[in-house]
Amino acid sequence: MVFFLYNIYMPLTWRGKRQLFYYSIFAVFVFILIVGFIFYFKPAPTCFDGKQNQGEGGVDCGGPCEKGCLGQVSNPTVLWTRFFKTGDTTYDIAALIDNPNIFAGSGEFHYRLKLHDKDNILIAIRDGVTFINPQERFVIFESEVQTARRIPVSASIELDQVDWQRIEMAKPLVEAYGYKFTTHPYGIFDVTLRNGDIFPVKNIEVVVVLFDDSRNASGVSRTKIDLIEGESERKVGFSWPVAFDRIPASVEVYIRKIP
Repeated sequence: MVFFLYNIYMPLTWRGKRQLFYYSIFAVFVFILIVGFIFYFKPAPTCFDGKQNQGEGGVDCGGPCEKGCLGQVSNPTVLWTRFFKTGDTTYDIAALIDNPNIFAGSGEFHYRLKLHDKDNILIAIRDGVTFINPQERFVIFESEVQTARRIPVSASIELDQVDWQRIEMAKPLVEAYGYKFTTHPYGIFDVTLRNGDIFPVKNIEVVVVLFDDSRNASGVSRTKIDLIEGESERKVGFSWPVAFDRIPASVEVYIRKIP
């Protein structure tokens, strides 16, 4: 190769050599300019660009993206845990859980809800079992937890290791509207559920969470619905054994299919 270039370069005149030198510099300059232009105007990677980049586990999933990748399972996340007084010695406890996995869920999932006093001493515990559907946010709820007149100041939840399974489940096409709240003599919340599917929806869990002005949960209630016919509505009522001093600032209704 060196011999070949030598034989091409040597017969050139001094003027030809100088032109070749300038042409080479110009070509390098154009190349650098083109490369710089491409990198400068190259769009920043996103979770919707159809490429595996920015530390993603797959194409537009995992890593910094909210959507998880098939075959990569993340543990459920506890978003908050709250307790609510319902009697002299009884409290409700609720925790909001997020499962980010697209096709991973569990038909049996164990947990423990705990109440602690001002000295962080455990004063009540409630074991429970529930299920986890793929890619859903749901509420774990236990009512009438006894504290033997000891006053709780904090609540926590422990989640057991999840036995993940591949689950392909369509979310029920049920929406909630027509909220109506009564504060006295007991807290009552009425809502209408509309099934937007042409097929009946069976066995769904409905949890309502009330929030105050600071977006802190101030009350939780749960019920189960056995059937909502296709393209029909059903009125549902929730109640609390205590009165509320004001209308909640906002309400969230969580609906999920019971396996």
